[in-house]
Amino acid sequence: MPIALDGHPQPVYFGTRLSTVVLIRKDGQVLFIERDIWELGPDKVPFQRNPPTERRFRFTIDKNALRS
Repeated sequence: MPIALDGHPQPVYFGTRLSTVVLIRKDGQVLFIERDIWELGPDKVPFQRNPPTERRFRFTIDKNALRS
């Protein structure tokens, strides 16, 4: 555990903060969704967002690029 300048142990947090989903249709329509699940508060302690915040992006890609 890391030690702060005052000599006290500091907690270490590790985890998944975001969830991401990418959906691609055969016609090239894409939906990208990113959702914040956790956030660090001003006291540097993580808390679960309720409700989670989310970003959505829709765009189109060249459907010929999807062929392998």
